[in-house]
Amino acid sequence: MTPNPKTREGFEYWDMFCKLPRFSFWRGDEDEKGAVIRVPDSTGNWIEVYKAAELVGGLQETINDLESENKALKRRLELKSV
Repeated sequence: MTPNPKTREGFEYWDMFCKLPRFSFWRGDEDEKGAVIRVPDSTGNWIEVYKAAELVGGLQETINDLESENKALKRRLELKSV
């Protein structure tokens, strides 16, 4: 399947990744005793590790299923060619 940017077909996982909230960090003022504060920022480089782990876990399951299906199909082809 060739990904289609107009319909977003083939970009499902990329779109899920891009929807993860992004953050930047800001060092607080003197009254905040120099605390580091996480602030939502769509241009930030930091994402929620646990949300990313959930996404990657789902991707790994999909990849494993596809690899198992691919191996099974290859075995069937080998048996037919014998």
